Amino acid sequence: MKREMHEISFSAFYIVNAGSRRRVEANPQSPNSYAALANAFFVSGEKTLAIRNYEKSFKMNPGNFDMRERLKQLWRQSTATARGGGLR
Repeated sequence: MKREMHEISFSAFYIVNAGSRRRVEANPQSPNSYAALANAFFVSGEKTLAIRNYEKSFKMNPGNFDMRERLKQLWRQSTATARGGGLR
């Protein structure tokens, strides 16, 4: 049962990630496209790729308060992990 759930979760992520990538390709000037791709990476645990795409989105729309806060949170988490302290 656990394996089946993992396979379903992976399949769902693959579909969402592929859709997010196509969205970026179709709308490379849209900060929302990069935010959607970043969300897909974040959910999958790919925090470095999530940060990279959140940063692209934020640079395109620096007034996005939610994006700024999400980036701060991820930067803090990645810094804590790099120091060996884990998530705090």
